[in-house]
Amino acid sequence: MLDTPSENAMFPFRPVEGVKIQSHRQATVRLVLDGQQRITSLFYALYEPDIPLQRAKYPHRFYLRLESILENDLESAVVGVSERDTKHKAELDQLVDTHKALPFSRLRDSSSFNKWLYKEQSIWREEELKVFEKFYERLQKFMVPVISLAPETSEEYIVNIFERINRTGVSLSLFDLAVAKLYRNGVRLRELWETARENHLSIKEAIVKPEFLLRLIALL
Repeated sequence: MLDTPSENAMFPFRPVEGVKIQSHRQATVRLVLDGQQRITSLFYALYEPDIPLQRAKYPHRFYLRLESILENDLESAVVGVSERDTKHKAELDQLVDTHKALPFSRLRDSSSFNKWLYKEQSIWREEELKVFEKFYERLQKFMVPVISLAPETSEEYIVNIFERINRTGVSLSLFDLAVAKLYRNGVRLRELWETARENHLSIKEAIVKPEFLLRLIALL
């Protein structure tokens, strides 16, 4: 994360997909340099913005099947469905009405979840309620490590941070940093890369990463 003045930001920025910002501008904004996809996915599932997913025409909604939670089968507990799939969505809504499933929007704050758990539903026994409580507690206490950078952080230090993360975690590309930096200068680096791959089959079929070309340009 990088805190930066909104009027003179180091990189161009836009809100997380689906977030509605207020009309007035904040003096400082917090940029997500890495992790945009994860944050966008979490926001989409929990806040249900009325927008379609990429390459889709209709919004998707996400549900938590409670019987799968009791079986400790978290992989099948989470179900996503397009609003276009009216049959499947109606089945999930029926599970919600009978308290056998929850829309993900119920999980975004404890008051909403606890209201359902203790006041609205009446089919689950005390033993099962404890399982749901423990599950939600794990969700609430889940922590994500964050590197928080101050506004005066230099570009060189940001590059250094990216290189360190590359050595120990999921591979991150400095190409993304270059894309963001050049964007406000009118250079659409990612579009240029995609066009080059489409026009040159040898690049498209080979294992050529865009950051390789940046390194070559730097060497030249």
